[in-house]
Amino acid sequence: MPANKVDILFVIDASDSMTPCFQKLKSNLSSFIKPLTQASFEIRYGLLAYNVGYDGSDIIYEHTFIGGNAKGLTKGLYTGVDVSNYFTSDSNQFIAALDGIVTQGDENTLLALDCAADFPFESQDETRRVIALFTDEKIENGILRDEPLDKLNDILKKLKTRGISLYAYLPESDNASNLRRLPKSVITGVEESENCWDKIDFEKLMEQMGRSISISSAQKSKDSDYQKALYGQNTWSEDTFVDSSDTRRAKIKQTGEFYGQEVNFNTNSIFIVDISGSMSGDRIETLKTTLKDLIDKSTKAKNCSGQFKIIAFESGTRQFPYSGELLAYNDASGINSCMAFIEGLSATGGTNMTEAWELACNVMSSNKVSTIYFLTDGEGDIYGYSDFKSRYGDRLPNELIVHSFAIGLSSPLLKDIAENYHGNYQEL
Repeated sequence: MPANKVDILFVIDASDSMTPCFQKLKSNLSSFIKPLTQASFEIRYGLLAYNVGYDGSDIIYEHTFIGGNAKGLTKGLYTGVDVSNYFTSDSNQFIAALDGIVTQGDENTLLALDCAADFPFESQDETRRVIALFTDEKIENGILRDEPLDKLNDILKKLKTRGISLYAYLPESDNASNLRRLPKSVITGVEESENCWDKIDFEKLMEQMGRSISISSAQKSKDSDYQKALYGQNTWSEDTFVDSSDTRRAKIKQTGEFYGQEVNFNTNSIFIVDISGSMSGDRIETLKTTLKDLIDKSTKAKNCSGQFKIIAFESGTRQFPYSGELLAYNDASGINSCMAFIEGLSATGGTNMTEAWELACNVMSSNKVSTIYFLTDGEGDIYGYSDFKSRYGDRLPNELIVHSFAIGLSSPLLKDIAENYHGNYQEL
């Protein structure tokens, strides 16, 4: 007799561009449920919402389940499993779990998919096992780029061994196409953009998925042995993860921003950054990571028209682009060169702010710039705000926004610059 049970696990990218997807999922859940209830199915709902960010040079993860986002819940998949943390038959509890999710940061989709394959599904000879994956990023474009791809074939093998059907909604790529090798998989391409879910009839999508599951056949085989935790996540320290009470959670939000400040990719910006000797160690690595994440985020924004320049200063200055021009955020070739420039930055020399600001003023004399992001860990050779004002006050536009970031110190100079130029001041 065919199984009349289904375990449906929603695996959802919870990075900062995915808020519309969560809203549409909640609004259209009934469309998914209807064909299953009409076929007298018992439904259990599972949830794994995932995002990730940097804490200095360390990667930290937030995973949210039916039972919340407590640090131990990912490892809980592998020791003394409490099924109530991962599945529920109450659709209202599932929606409540969705309501508690904060979309922010970046993603690591293959890690999430591997964790999902280890969920405590009911026996496959009486239950249809289904994972529904939603992401607006290619699976090779997460925080670790293509590094996790070496486990993709093993993940597919595990899903097949466990008799799990995969419904995936994600941007097309060669690696996404590999997902189609799974039996009973339904892989649907979406645009790689922040508004991709607005272009999808979510009600129809959910109804079709529910109907497809309701008429699918159950697996006849018993569970076989399979390898759990392909990325070793069962051995990771709980401090690799953050929950709602962890102050490091704010670091995830900052991933893809410049130290917590959003960058408008449709306006022009200058990043004035300190690479003097005192920036060595974690400081320079965090600076490089933050810049690269920001530039990477710009390449994913659609129809962006803004431009930028990086001015890095120590005893002298280095700039990118190397001429007085700005680089367009949508210049793919230029962005690749910019990434190489950032990677090559190293901490050395003194703190020559004057030359950096002189260069910025020269750039603004021939380019309209709306925002400057100024980061340093020293007072350098500008002696208070009055000195700064006397040097540059007549050369900086009144409408200019300056966000300033003091690393490892409290800086009245940086605070005054931000306050007088409509920006925010932060101590890092």
